[in-house]
Amino acid sequence: MTTLSPEEKISLRYSQRAWINSRKKEIVFSADFYGKKQGTIYGLFTSDNRINLMKNWIMNLIGYLSIQKDKL
Repeated sequence: MTTLSPEEKISLRYSQRAWINSRKKEIVFSADFYGKKQGTIYGLFTSDNRINLMKNWIMNLIGYLSIQKDKL
């Protein structure tokens, strides 16, 4: 975060907090949705959903970081 402007730092922090809230809601929905289904495979779908949510966010952050490195 040291290469971000003060405005970018604030914006990133706001974005991260919003993403955390969104992720929590998605996890609750996913657990509720798949929890009502018959079969053990649906528990794996819930876990996979959690992993993909985190993986996608990390990929976004890596993309931002790579652009910041190019600016240096």
